Amino acid sequence: MHTVLIVDDSDFLRVAIRNLLEKHGFTVVGEAHNGKVGLDMYKELRPNAVVMDVTMEEMDGITACGEINKFDPGAVVVVLSAIVGQKEHQEAALKNGARAILQKPFGMKRLHEVIKECLQPHEDEVSTTVPEEEIVEDIKYLAEQMAIIKMACTNEREIYAYEALTGLRDRQWLPRTENHINRIRRMIYKEGDFKAAARVVDTMLEMLTAQ
Repeated sequence: MHTVLIVDDSDFLRVAIRNLLEKHGFTVVGEAHNGKVGLDMYKELRPNAVVMDVTMEEMDGITACGEINKFDPGAVVVVLSAIVGQKEHQEAALKNGARAILQKPFGMKRLHEVIKECLQPHEDEVSTTVPEEEIVEDIKYLAEQMAIIKMACTNEREIYAYEALTGLRDRQWLPRTENHINRIRRMIYKEGDFKAAARVVDTMLEMLTAQ
């Protein structure tokens, strides 16, 4: 059962999100009214996911998202933004490690879908024998996404890399591959180092070509 931390300065919205998540089988382990409290609670509770508002006093959601990802690079943070038309805020959230961004107002059904999608790679692995044709298809898909990310790095277009990296979350990968993907995500969105990310992509493409 997945655990979630809710960070929002609106009492009403925290209750609404809690009711939604608990209805769908999530366990809400804590609620915080600003980013600083949310950061402290994350370190203590280590939830599977965080639902994070942007505009809050003392510490805003984007800053808190970045601090959480410094503490735990694998953190799953879904950012809720009421700032309309502010592309720089979305880019800042992605740089600070947000897995997804939802624009307020949003449907509660959509919030549930986004959290579930973000947590998909963290589901317990099932021990099964994977047919060879599925392995080949996964390698082909991974190579295609890596090519898109390489193009995004070359042109320094974060949004294209974000779309490709989001697509990779739909499947489970071997730990080594997952580690490379997380390194690429961190280099692009936390460090802004496109050249370093491109080198990791080249390494992965070489690995895939050899298979």
